[in-house]
Amino acid sequence: MTASRPPKYKERKPPRPLDPARLQEVAVAYVGRFATTRAKLASYLRRKIGEKGWDAPRPPDIEPLVERLAALGYIDDAAFALSKARSLGQRGYGERRVDQ
Repeated sequence: MTASRPPKYKERKPPRPLDPARLQEVAVAYVGRFATTRAKLASYLRRKIGEKGWDAPRPPDIEPLVERLAALGYIDDAAFALSKARSLGQRGYGERRVDQ
């Protein structure tokens, strides 16, 4: 009789659902790590809520959180666009393509 071996990988625990405080932590960590726009941050937060779930009585308020981070200076859409345009121009993209 052979003994059964333990599985090679442990089963992952289901992700802990987000609440308003945790959602803010996720947002601040994201903008601290990546240069982003308001739209990209909102999309990222919606995706995270979809992946992890939501654990609060009211639905998540993503837009006010994004606007608060922008007001604090963590997000600057104009600076992001300028940086992206410069980067594309330096890589040899034409002016018309960069304008798009």
